[in-house]
Amino acid sequence: MYDLLMLPQCKGNNHWVLLVASVMSRTVTIYDSLGGNNKALFDLFCQFMCQRGQIVKDGLEKISSELKAPPCNKQRHGNSCGVFALMSTDKFVSDCTDRQTNGTFKYI
Repeated sequence: MYDLLMLPQCKGNNHWVLLVASVMSRTVTIYDSLGGNNKALFDLFCQFMCQRGQIVKDGLEKISSELKAPPCNKQRHGNSCGVFALMSTDKFVSDCTDRQTNGTFKYI
């Protein structure tokens, strides 16, 4: 079973954000370096997970109806959002590795 689903997402063909779904807490968090409104992306992800749940019976379709958008580092110009999405992903991977007892992280 997965702990986290980390999905870099391109919004509007010109802006990257990081969507993180926690399997255990059933929450969705979107890290956006511009701090935009990501409700449509959240709704699309929840819709996808519900449709997926009709085929794959693993309980992942029961995602929270609440979107979390915590403060994150903000970009200062219009062309670094991809770097910010990658940096957020790297931080999550590092944090997960640090929490593992043997210092390894499973990539799938």
